Amino acid sequence: MSANEKSGPPEVDVVVVGWNHRQDLLELLDTLERQKVVKWRLFLVDNASTDGGPEVVQERCPDAQVILNRENFGFARAANQGIDAGHSKWVFLCNPDLRLQDDFLAALVEGVERFGGDFGCGKLYRFPVGQRTILDSTGMVMTPEYRHLDRGAGKVDEGDFDVPARVFGATGAAAIFRREALDCVRVQGTVFDERFFAYREDADLCWRLRLAGRECVYVPGAVGWHRRRVTPERRRKLPEEINRYGVRNRFLMRWSNTEGRIFRQTTYKGILRDLLVFLACFTIERSSLPAFKELWLTAGDSMRRRAEIARLADPGVSVAKWFRCKEGYVEELEK
Repeated sequence: MSANEKSGPPEVDVVVVGWNHRQDLLELLDTLERQKVVKWRLFLVDNASTDGGPEVVQERCPDAQVILNRENFGFARAANQGIDAGHSKWVFLCNPDLRLQDDFLAALVEGVERFGGDFGCGKLYRFPVGQRTILDSTGMVMTPEYRHLDRGAGKVDEGDFDVPARVFGATGAAAIFRREALDCVRVQGTVFDERFFAYREDADLCWRLRLAGRECVYVPGAVGWHRRRVTPERRRKLPEEINRYGVRNRFLMRWSNTEGRIFRQTTYKGILRDLLVFLACFTIERSSLPAFKELWLTAGDSMRRRAEIARLADPGVSVAKWFRCKEGYVEELEK
């Protein structure tokens, strides 16, 4: 690192995927413009919006790079476009419905660097902005059933999540990455697996980073607010398409990343959960049945990706510990 890089502010590429999020984008831009210390540039990738959002963002933020897609390519592909368009050391991926405290990016970069992390996340609360009662996420955790959950989601914040920690991963709603770390886990040339379209692609990426020996740091001093629309308890109220993606992508993620030690450790609980998913699709959620046909059609590609991921994995690293606790494994760090 040069002397200029050491003395200058951290440079962050802010990647946002939009689809008819005009008002959210403007409010997110308000909070980005108040960020202290860091030097950021916005990369907005728009999936064929019809609400004029990209135009007003470009007008208000002339330095932003706005990429206009002719159709809705999905989150994963659009996020790849935004990541590839930038060049800064840090990449901050966030949703349009995110609001940030004024020192969020500075605190997040400082915390990840302090604890030697390669990617990281902050403390997110649920809307409305300003309340610090109901948590949205304090990092991503994995369970033995291969469920990835937002730690603390829906709980009242009583100070239990005030200590920095190593966690399995970071929610795609607000996650920062070293660009070098993202580049080292590209598969078939891309960071995100574009077959996912949307949902669970962030957990898939975090798992791949873990296999490569990369660490994720939770920084409680980086505070934000997220208007979460998709939660497990709302599943029956969600559009059928979203639920189908959820079923399909659960298996895509596992086929790509599960290695022997994890499989042996989680065989019973993982298979039991699989059976419950199958049963639900054949009974109460038949609209998700096409997910299994889609899995079959992509089986060959899954095997090729699996082989490539196995090659990039660090042979000295085991990620099995992150799957051993029902509530999710976490390593707390000193304050």
